[in-house]
Amino acid sequence: MKVLGICGSPRKEGNSSSLLAEALRGCEASGAETKTIHVIDLNISPCIHCDSCLKTGKCIYHDDMDILLKEMDEADLIFISSPLHFANVSSQLKTVIDRMQVLWATKYVLKQPYLSEKKRSAVFITTASRYGDDLFDGSIATIKDFLRCGNIKLAMTFSCPSVENVGDVQQFPIIMKRCFETGKALADIKDN
Repeated sequence: MKVLGICGSPRKEGNSSSLLAEALRGCEASGAETKTIHVIDLNISPCIHCDSCLKTGKCIYHDDMDILLKEMDEADLIFISSPLHFANVSSQLKTVIDRMQVLWATKYVLKQPYLSEKKRSAVFITTASRYGDDLFDGSIATIKDFLRCGNIKLAMTFSCPSVENVGDVQQFPIIMKRCFETGKALADIKDN
């Protein structure tokens, strides 16, 4: 099984990055092949809403988004992580999501799949520096819309509030263990 981790954090050692790494480590413990892509390392132009994809099913830009889409297409299970920035995903991850307009256009306008039609699932991992009842609602809605366009099922979300500084999540071994066990369990399910 191929598992892709998409890290949307601008900090490779941040809290959401650490939780993603633990989940992927769990997948590896179940024998899955994993790969992590840090969005901060990619050269991705923002969507300019030119509507070319509505006619052609292709984006006018050919940048690192092509690499990311290929990796997503090959994956059986996708983990996406991001810290919360003003009640939504990071600007780095939001640029990626906005470029997923090509998935929306091919699915809803051209009535064709963009990614191969194999079944794939995703897990969304997010962190925040504060706590609130509806704190994660905006980011979860954004992720759901993005995944829906690629016919990817959101299997679960994992939200961790009250971790402000880099490394704070390390002070919560139970949370780290839960991420590891989630990755391990999902990889086991996917293989059967």
